[in-house]
Amino acid sequence: MLGFVAGYQGYLYKQLNPGVGVRENIDTWAWRPDKLNNQLTPLRGKPQIQFTQNWPRLDGATAAYPIYASAFYALSVIPEDFHTREYLESSRTPDAYNRIVKGDADIIFVAQPSGGQKKRAEESGITLLYTPFAREAFVFIVNADNPVNSLTEQQVRDIFSGAITNWRTVGGNDQEIQT
Repeated sequence: MLGFVAGYQGYLYKQLNPGVGVRENIDTWAWRPDKLNNQLTPLRGKPQIQFTQNWPRLDGATAAYPIYASAFYALSVIPEDFHTREYLESSRTPDAYNRIVKGDADIIFVAQPSGGQKKRAEESGITLLYTPFAREAFVFIVNADNPVNSLTEQQVRDIFSGAITNWRTVGGNDQEIQT
């Protein structure tokens, strides 16, 4: 009976606090070439390579989907009856690492791997080749009642390193910073 009560409490908590996931904020259909007013980024000039067969299987972080979907469609000559589901996936970073280790993806667009992801690849006999091509940016979102208007680069570093843990330190209210 206690297990049922705990499970039901978990269900109620999720109903009251659903959270927002990245998948809820991106419509991958907007990056399809057959959609009117799609959001694909076109190449400038003629590509130096094009895939007419043996298309690479791409996967990665949802936030990177617009980049790798645009690259896929710009570099691929695709037959009319072609279905991209097998070649263009957006399974998010953890699953993308699992898929490349299992051989279900050829190229993934993700943040640097965690220690655990590196270890799993190594244990599977997979050598991952890392090719950085972009950097991520942080966006700070604060409550409208927070009086802090700006932070210096050093303050940001101190917040994320744990050196600054209270808004009061940077001119805000006497409240714990939640990162």
